[in-house]
Amino acid sequence: AVRAERMVRALMRHNALIIGDWSHLDRSASRASFAPPIAASALDELYADSRIIANILPSVRYGEHERIMAG
Repeated sequence: AVRAERMVRALMRHNALIIGDWSHLDRSASRASFAPPIAASALDELYADSRIIANILPSVRYGEHERIMAG
């Protein structure tokens, strides 16, 4: 959670789309737009429409998380 919030705070300075429940953050000076969590079935389409994808995940010991490969 600490790594994810650190990334979101950094992305708030940019024209980014941030997805998830970040309602606890002060967004008054944010350049980013926020969207509520989305269904996993909609991720592939979102990834295809994106130019850059940032994803903070718990460590995966072997291999890579499927969201990294889909992105």
